[in-house]
Amino acid sequence: MRFWGDDVNVGCSYANVSDLTAKDVHSHWTTAECRDGYVNTAPVGSYRPNAFGLHDTMGNVFEWTEDCKHATYDGAPTDGSAWTVGGDCNARVLRGGSWYVTPPTTRSANRVTYSKKHRYDVGFRVALDLQ
Repeated sequence: MRFWGDDVNVGCSYANVSDLTAKDVHSHWTTAECRDGYVNTAPVGSYRPNAFGLHDTMGNVFEWTEDCKHATYDGAPTDGSAWTVGGDCNARVLRGGSWYVTPPTTRSANRVTYSKKHRYDVGFRVALDLQ
């Protein structure tokens, strides 16, 4: 799911996705049929915000989460807290997609995992717990 809807070809207004701008350089890529003007990463705030007024919640770079790697969601916390027990905690979950992945994978439900030592093209999000 994407906060702008299901059409990946509208994504260039909302997120740095693999698009025709990138295809000019990487001709073999599968891309969205739009242009955002950036081949690789884009400056923060370059795209329209979501309904909460937040910018850059998808695309550009994958974002680390605190969750440990698990094969399925069986046993995952149901309160939105990080899943930091069990599984492989030497690997963490990344979310949000990136400028170099196919447009269908730039969505909130997509997740990939990397070793905690991985540092290439990965960002993070700062959040404040209001409890």
